[in-house]
This record gives sequence, structure tokens and C-alpha cells, in this order.
Amino acid sequence: MIVWIGACLFLMLYISVFKRVPKTEMSINLIPFWSIGAIQSGLIETLYEKIFNVLFFVPYGCLLGTYFRHKTFMKAVVLGVATSVGIELIQLLTHTGTCEIDDVICNTFGCVIGTGTVITCKKIYEKFFLL
Repeated sequence: MIVWIGACLFLMLYISVFKRVPKTEMSINLIPFWSIGAIQSGLIETLYEKIFNVLFFVPYGCLLGTYFRHKTFMKAVVLGVATSVGIELIQLLTHTGTCEIDDVICNTFGCVIGTGTVITCKKIYEKFFLL
């Protein structure tokens, strides 16, 4: 399981940091939920970006939910938040993306969806198939 989590982390870093061309200046946005206003004003690409950010962390949340199967839900979510913050900081330091609070929020939501899905499926399986 650790190998899959490591592979998922590498893939997330590759897509969000290593694959991008560095910008000449640092880009940071620490205003939470700014994207809601942008979406309401008609910036549909912002909506697509936020949906991608949620979906981006769902597989990682599933892997964490599987790895922490006998432990708490919060451990997986906290690790998802830490991973998201780490990626945002790497983007800030390498100038390969905009460091945004909204991305951390969306990524955390994706991790919650993935972890919650695995835990729910496990409970359903135990209830109906392990009588």
C-alpha cells in the first residue's frame, strides 16, 4: 500500500509541479473562496479548475482510507491537508503555479470524498457480506 501512496504522490507532484514551466514571479492568493465570485462573474475555467482540484485528490483519499482502515478518518484527512499544503508551498517556491487557499480547500474536499467512500464501502461490505 505504501508503494501505491508513494506513486500517487509522485504523480500528483509531477502534474502540479514538475510538468509546469516556471513563471518569472511568485503567485499567491490567500483569500479563501475567491473562486466563488470568479465563477459567478462568468469565469467558467475557474469552475473547471476547482472541479479538477477536488477530483485530483479523490484517488489519494481512497488510498489513505484503505491504508488507515483500522484507524481514524481524521488521520487520512489531516495527511491529505498536509499533502495539499506541501504541494502548494512547492508551487510557490518553484514558481510553477499559484499558491491558493482555495486549492487546499478543494483538495481537502477531494481527500474527504475518497476516504469517506472507502470507509463507507468497507462498512457496507462488512454489513452485507460478513454476516
